Amino acid sequence: MGKEKQLEVKFDNPVAVFYSGNSITGKVCLDLSDSMKVQSIKVQLFGEAVVYASKKPGGLRIGYRRSAQRQVYIDESKCLFGDATSSGKYFVLPKGLREYPFSFETFSNLPSSFESSMGYVRFWCRASLQGRWKTLHSNKLPLTMVGILNLNNVPEAFVMQSASLNESFGFLRSLFSCASGGLMVTVNLNRGAFVPGERIIISAEVSNYSTRRIRSTEAYLQQNLGYVNKGAVSLYQGISKIGRIEKPAIEIGQFFINFEGVRSSVLNIPIIIGTVPREPNRETSVEQPSAPDSVVPSAPDIQQILGPPPSYEVCVGMDTADFGDDDNSTAEDDNIVSYRPLYPTYPSIISGA
Repeated sequence: MGKEKQLEVKFDNPVAVFYSGNSITGKVCLDLSDSMKVQSIKVQLFGEAVVYASKKPGGLRIGYRRSAQRQVYIDESKCLFGDATSSGKYFVLPKGLREYPFSFETFSNLPSSFESSMGYVRFWCRASLQGRWKTLHSNKLPLTMVGILNLNNVPEAFVMQSASLNESFGFLRSLFSCASGGLMVTVNLNRGAFVPGERIIISAEVSNYSTRRIRSTEAYLQQNLGYVNKGAVSLYQGISKIGRIEKPAIEIGQFFINFEGVRSSVLNIPIIIGTVPREPNRETSVEQPSAPDSVVPSAPDIQQILGPPPSYEVCVGMDTADFGDDDNSTAEDDNIVSYRPLYPTYPSIISGA
């Protein structure tokens, strides 16, 4: 009918951050300047992971072809008004503003949202006005999903982590002990698991018994993300200088602290980045089960977590995504939204041993 209309999704949570296993609630707001004939009003919750890979076409040395692999985590739709079937029955909506509440239950094992040039983990809600054969109008709204990784269930969150290295320079020197010429490095971390916003306290001892000059040493935080593409395993790395932890937990949430002195001397200490902090004054870790559970545990009640509430921040260095309507919507209906995930951070927590 060509009427002016407005359709949008609003979450009850104003920051649009949700923990896996918890409910996503909100409402679809529709404002019509005149009456309109529709078949239904629907809302969809969708989540997927997409990984991009560059391939050489044939045996050529130049030119790459980009392909994508995807996995759908959740795809659920609900009819908020009208006929959910394709029976062809129409309803006339009068002009004015109306709201339709909705609620979705999420799985407890969903990963955290993530954006990068190599791929993404992305979740969104989409409201749509449905005609008999096509979508009359639609609008998407992105959300941030936070996977549950509770540090109270991670033994590494309660014990110090350490690593050492004895490095000899050259073939002849490797035949003798380090005391006759070489490098000894010992690195200690106050703990092996953290939440975003906490400080990682690094203590390093370097003993140089060689005649080689070591100009500097450095530590950096590195996350390795792996993906499987038709049976082949590839790996890419993202490196950031040490500081506040501002990366989300992606499933296991494992990072590496690398302590590098000379070109051939690198120490790797694995750490875990979680999303639920340790309980205050807790000093002992929980016992690990003798066998893995076959049933995925339910998500914890976030409101019952002890300690200070989190703040939500954009991840530094993460790519920005542009969300718009689907290809079947008209150009004037497009509502492009620039989006970067927001993650819970705990800057008020002081990391102890």
